[in-house]
Amino acid sequence: MKYITNAGAFMNITEIENEKMKKLFKESLLEVISENKDLFQDIFSEAIEDIALSEAIKEGANSKKVDRSEVLKVLEHEK
Repeated sequence: MKYITNAGAFMNITEIENEKMKKLFKESLLEVISENKDLFQDIFSEAIEDIALSEAIKEGANSKKVDRSEVLKVLEHEK
């Protein structure tokens, strides 16, 4: 069985149900996110920090080696 949509194209019932489910899922997801903004903010912050740490480790692995005493001197000047 086929139906005419607003755009005039024919769609079968399964396609219409899929579109309804897709819209319902999007609305539900947006509702969950809006009701839990703090949780999602924490999740994304942690993910960004993890990515930054990973990139810093990669960069450090490819940089020249320095003595521990040099690192301690730099840290002392930061105080």
